[in-house]
Amino acid sequence: MSGRKIIEGLQEAVAGNFSRVTIEGQTWVRLESDVAPAARTPADLTIAELDQIAREAFSEAAAKADIARLNILVEAMPSWQPIETAPRGERILLCWDAASGLKAHVELGKRSETGAYTNTYGKAFSGKPDRWMALPSTELRHG
Repeated sequence: MSGRKIIEGLQEAVAGNFSRVTIEGQTWVRLESDVAPAARTPADLTIAELDQIAREAFSEAAAKADIARLNILVEAMPSWQPIETAPRGERILLCWDAASGLKAHVELGKRSETGAYTNTYGKAFSGKPDRWMALPSTELRHG
């Protein structure tokens, strides 16, 4: 939908003092706070004012769309699982909680067929991790 069509449609709505108008399938609702002061007539609104109203509506719609996309990503993201459930032979994220003087940290590694936890080169870690997480899917990592 072009910005010019939106502005023209909003100008027509303001000139006709409509409280609701639909332009190419998009419905615009005029809130009480958007009504011009009594000293001004609806036809007195400038293109700049109408443009600002349209920008605010687009900004709100874009923010809602971004939030919806983020919610989908959050739901699709893997979460930390108990270490006993870690798969064997797959690259995964391993997490160690802070203990015995070590800081909490995460490393890429895998659980071998024998049950040992190793880095991606096969070298065993000195301690057993506390949790694991699957790597995000390619779709999540590359958009």
